[in-house]
Amino acid sequence: MLNTIACPDSKQASLLAAARFTDRYPQIPIINHPRQVLATSRIRNSLRLNTISGVKFPKTEKVYWSGNNLDEIIKTIFGWGFEFPFIVRKVGSQTGQSVALVDNEQALRKHFHNSSTNQEYYIIQFQDCRVRQNVYHKMRVFFIDGTLYPVANVFNDTWDIHSGDRYSVMDKSQWMQAEERAFLGDTCGYLGYENFNRLYRIYDIIKLDFFGIDLTILPDRTIFIFELNAAMRHNFDHAGNFPYTRPYLENISNAFAQMVRDKFVRSCA
Repeated sequence: MLNTIACPDSKQASLLAAARFTDRYPQIPIINHPRQVLATSRIRNSLRLNTISGVKFPKTEKVYWSGNNLDEIIKTIFGWGFEFPFIVRKVGSQTGQSVALVDNEQALRKHFHNSSTNQEYYIIQFQDCRVRQNVYHKMRVFFIDGTLYPVANVFNDTWDIHSGDRYSVMDKSQWMQAEERAFLGDTCGYLGYENFNRLYRIYDIIKLDFFGIDLTILPDRTIFIFELNAAMRHNFDHAGNFPYTRPYLENISNAFAQMVRDKFVRSCA
């Protein structure tokens, strides 16, 4: 059984139903057990991963926006100890949708007034992760069947970085592309032995057959995690313009396919 239900927020009921199914048929091998996926919400990640020395997951809480309880929300946010700037994000959204960085109360009020009501929203403490030449930086790794695979090392001049942002500044920068080559070619050397091992400590906690981590390294060498979940993907959209990425993307595809084959063979043995 290959579980592709990956969001513990928007698909909680489906994951619970899948978990009950696996309880009924425990002899069926499963990739990404639904109970382990349920544990990868942002709040659960912030509670679990901050127990690892040298790893930081940003303070994360959840509020419900009814359309008329904004004063209550603001009091709650400051009661939790959040400081401007922080990120507001609709629960269950992916790929940067419905995300805003607010740096004062007026901006916070405006954002909620322009947002969908009767929805839950994450409040996430912002971390300024700019590196050399004042650009932002995000690495992505996957764990597939217990092994770490590098995916991307992306730079941009805005804080909310995505793969498509390669064409903002990175496609014109040789040093940024050299950084990505170094990360892909020797991930342990690039991150450092201690941080490489910390990522495997994260794997020991998450215990999923497949998941991804978006991260950067802070000046004090702490791993800062932007996001961790089983909903991440990779694609070949940019391999034509960044051909050095293709072998690593193919390695990821091959590793996932091999994991599925291995699970199937073991189930038939």
